[in-house]
Amino acid sequence: MDSGLVDAETVAHALERQTRTQPHRLIGQLLVDSEVLTASQLAALLADWLGVPTVDLRGIAPEPEALRRLPRSVALRETLLPLTVHGDALVVAMPNPWDKPLLDELRFICELRIQPAIALPGTLAPSVARAYALTNLQAVAAAAPARPSRRPPRPSRCATCTSSRPSCPPARTTRRPPPPRWSPSRTTRWCG
Repeated sequence: MDSGLVDAETVAHALERQTRTQPHRLIGQLLVDSEVLTASQLAALLADWLGVPTVDLRGIAPEPEALRRLPRSVALRETLLPLTVHGDALVVAMPNPWDKPLLDELRFICELRIQPAIALPGTLAPSVARAYALTNLQAVAAAAPARPSRRPPRPSRCATCTSSRPSCPPARTTRRPPPPRWSPSRTTRWCG
């Protein structure tokens, strides 16, 4: 209400509607559903109220060092985008910066403090896919040899029979008979 986007009457109406909805819905989501606020406005209001920075990822390119700190599998699984490393902290754009277990997991994996930031709705998933796709392509290009490898030359003669043909069919081997199958004989005694 302090921002001027929502008045007291609208909030009171949403609170009353919230008590009647099953299953329970968050008041912010009810305001977005009733088109009083957009998802971007709600994210910005919540971030401002809780002191978490909001980032628009459409114009931000993450630093390569930050991308190296957070494994691709974790970033794709949790929809996270590491943006930059500031001293002993990694700034990470995430959909829910209040997810304490996830923040603890990230701190353990990256061995850095985690500074969460809220990404504007609709910008996080495409940015994560784009950033890690680029780093994957760069890794493949770095691992590739500078020039194409050459195949070893084919022998002009067969190594087995020294004929002039490039290769001969493999030599035939005699097939060994299979081992005899076990069958009980008359001398076999069963305990019992």
